[in-house]
Formats: sequence, structure tokens, C-alpha cells
Amino acid sequence: MTEFYKNEPDNDSFQEKYRKKHPCPPEKFEQQVLWQCMHTPSRPLAWLIWLIHQEYFQPDLDLIGELKNTNRFSQVRDIIGFHSVPPPKANFLRQWFKIRMSKSKLLKLAKSVFRVGDAE
Repeated sequence: MTEFYKNEPDNDSFQEKYRKKHPCPPEKFEQQVLWQCMHTPSRPLAWLIWLIHQEYFQPDLDLIGELKNTNRFSQVRDIIGFHSVPPPKANFLRQWFKIRMSKSKLLKLAKSVFRVGDAE
């Protein structure tokens, strides 16, 4: 009986799956993913920027917000791929500091929260 349920399709969203592995309140999901996917050497300066000007990270938070309701890894991969093209008028500070979340870390994180069958 357990085996039947084990093979049932899983429609949990990225956010739901993430929060099962990394407990956090729903309203902190985007922020927690942001910091988990930040380049490690950039974190001290990123924290300083966060304290002074949180809007700096809005494009990263928007991307994470766009991913939170996906329920397949392929959807995550497609959305991140779409966002890999920089906007024509990127924020001056983002261009200058070049501190942002790592999209490759975000992909690895998504792979870790989705089942192997979902990653195809």
C-alpha cells in the first residue's frame, strides 16, 4: 500500500518542497532562497547592501517569486533560462557591484528539492 502512494505524482510547488527541506515561514521564502544562492565571497557586501538598499535585490527576489509556484524542475530551468538574458537597462548599481544571486546555485537548489523524475 505504501509503495502505491510513493509512486503517486507529486504536485507540490517549489516553495512547498523547499520548505519541507528547509523550514521557514512562507513570507521569508524568497529571502532565504536569495541568501542560500548568493555567492559566498559576496555575502558580506551583499548584507551591507541589503541593510541600506533592499531594492537592489528586487530582480533576484522577483525571479524567486516567479519560481515558487512551479511544480517541475523543467519549469524552473526554463524560467531561469529566460532570465539569463540581462535587461537592456539594468540597474546601474547592479552593473557596478555585480552582486547578485547565483543562478547556477539556484538551479542546483531546485534539483535538490525536486525528485529525480521531475528533473527530466
